[in-house]
Amino acid sequence: MPHSSERYNGRVKILLPVLILLTGVGTGVMVACNSRLKDSLGSPAFTVAVAFAIGSVLLFLVSATGVTGKITLSGAADTPWWAWVGGILSIIAVTVILVANKQGGGGALILAASVIGQQAASLALEHNGWLGTEKAPINGWKIAGFLLLVGGAVLMGKK
Repeated sequence: MPHSSERYNGRVKILLPVLILLTGVGTGVMVACNSRLKDSLGSPAFTVAVAFAIGSVLLFLVSATGVTGKITLSGAADTPWWAWVGGILSIIAVTVILVANKQGGGGALILAASVIGQQAASLALEHNGWLGTEKAPINGWKIAGFLLLVGGAVLMGKK
């Protein structure tokens, strides 16, 4: 009989691709939601602050349940400085996408370009093992996949 943590990890492994896909769907919906909220609130920066505040409340509540793991701050002092930058990068990304969407770029094209940037960064980080990533050399398959993403973004930009 499998241990309960093994059953949990097995379910997570099966559900993870679905959750990742749904996260992508949510990102597309987020662009539309935040664009509409910005119409009401005026400032892109304030809109992102409100959206992140709402999200932060939800995350604190979920964290308090322990469902996503036990909260510990014991390693915080030993964490490298660059590990704390993710929140700032998230705020910048959401704000830029919000501003770009209202400048006529269109959500699909903006998200396609964003995914290309994410993929380029991931390729460079993993190829070199930077920022604690596992080294994974760039190969022909990864280059082909990246070029297909770029081609798809070009097609998304066609009217």
